[in-house]
Amino acid sequence: MTSIKQFLRDYPENKARSILEAYRWPNRQVRCPRCGGERLYKEKRKGQPGFYRCPTPHVTELLGGAGNPYVFSVRGDTILDSSRMPLSKWLYCLTHFGPLTIRTIGAGSLAAEIDVTRKTAARQIELIVVLNEYFSEGRCTSHETSSFTQWARDKFFKRPDQNEFLFRYQREKTEKRRLKYQAEEEAKKAQRRRDSPLFSSLF
Repeated sequence: MTSIKQFLRDYPENKARSILEAYRWPNRQVRCPRCGGERLYKEKRKGQPGFYRCPTPHVTELLGGAGNPYVFSVRGDTILDSSRMPLSKWLYCLTHFGPLTIRTIGAGSLAAEIDVTRKTAARQIELIVVLNEYFSEGRCTSHETSSFTQWARDKFFKRPDQNEFLFRYQREKTEKRRLKYQAEEEAKKAQRRRDSPLFSSLF
């Protein structure tokens, strides 16, 4: 497994954002996650790119009234929304921890590995687990019946289907690791056969 330091060098924030955008919006056809609008304007926030403004008025429970334009990024309305963790670290976890391995790593171990607090790591593990259960196992279909904390339920079930691209990315990386491991094991078996005395005697 690639070390976190090497991964962050290979996938700085802008590259991580670009990868996730490609999964969320294939062919770079960015759409507003609230209304599906395509007439958008690119923006920067605090000098950082990756933000889009949808001019359509969006009425929210908080603001009410006639509605306001909606500014969003690839994080918008997903489990990444409002997270202070860099996208590169989210990408690392989605790349290296599949549906099974994310359940076995402890919050303390993950916190030390990606250099975040134990609380942040625990929340990240929980969100990735509920992501997998919702899209692959079909068990976690309602925030009323799931066994997760209220925070995780509220975070994920706000707009659950907006997270599908994250699951798709993780699934592809998991399958890629599986095929790589399978190929490596087959190569080892072939090498052991070539190194066996019986094989040598045949030639």
